[in-house]
Amino acid sequence: MNAQTSESTQSEFVLECHSVGKTYGGLKAVSDVNIAARRGEILGIIGPNGAGKTTLFNIISGHVGSTTGTIVFNGADVTRKPAHTRARLGMGRTFQIVRPIRSLTVLENVMIGAFHAYPTREAAAQQALRVLERVELIDRAKSNAGDLTLAGRKRLEVARALAGNTQLLLLDEVMAGLNPSEANLAIAMIHRLSLTGVSVILIEHNLKVVNELAQNVVVLDHGAEISQGSPAEVLSDPAVITAYLGNRKVAK
Repeated sequence: MNAQTSESTQSEFVLECHSVGKTYGGLKAVSDVNIAARRGEILGIIGPNGAGKTTLFNIISGHVGSTTGTIVFNGADVTRKPAHTRARLGMGRTFQIVRPIRSLTVLENVMIGAFHAYPTREAAAQQALRVLERVELIDRAKSNAGDLTLAGRKRLEVARALAGNTQLLLLDEVMAGLNPSEANLAIAMIHRLSLTGVSVILIEHNLKVVNELAQNVVVLDHGAEISQGSPAEVLSDPAVITAYLGNRKVAK
C-alpha cells in the first residue's frame, strides 16, 4: 500500500472494539462491547464495581485475550497481539494499584517505559525527561520513586505509560485516593495531554471528573454496555442511574 492510499484510508478512530467479549467458564466478564475512540478524544468508561471495566482495559491493552470480537488500533487488527507489541505500537496503560520500582529514581522508572521506542539508554533518558516535563515531575527526576506522595506516584505511572511515543493512553482510576486539589491538577494534566493529540480512555468512579473531562462516555453493567453518548446524555439515562447510582440523582 502506498503512502497516498494509506493516508486516504486512515480512520478517524485510534481504537475500535467490535463485539468484544470475555468469558471465564460460564461467567461473562465482558459481553459484546462496541466502543471507538477518536484521535485526541477523552472517552470515559464508568459503571458499578464488577461491571467489567478493568477486564475491558486488560483486553484492549493485551494483558488478557478476548474470547470474542475484534480490536483495531490505528487501522490494524491487534486482537491476537500481546501486550508488549501493542505497547510498541503506541498503546500505554496505567493500573489501579501503582507500583513504581522504589529503589530506582523517578527518571529511571520512566526510562523503563521509554525503552519500547527508544532502545539506547541515552535516547530513553532524553525521552523520559521530556515526559516528566509533560506531567510536571521534572523537578523530582533524581528522587527515589519511593519518596513520592500518592499523587506523585500516580503521575509517575502516567509518565511510564506515556514514555513509548504513546498515542492511546488507558487510565485506570488515576484519581482514586487524591484529594480535591490533587484531582484538579490531574484533570488539568489530562486535558493538556489530550490537546497534544494523545487519545485518552479513562475508567473513573467520580462522575464529576467524567463530566468535566470526557467528550463521550460508555457505561458498563455486568460486563455489558448499557449506554453510550455525551456525559449529559449518559448521566441522565434512567438505566445508568438505576445501575450505577441506585436511583440517586447525579451531581452536575
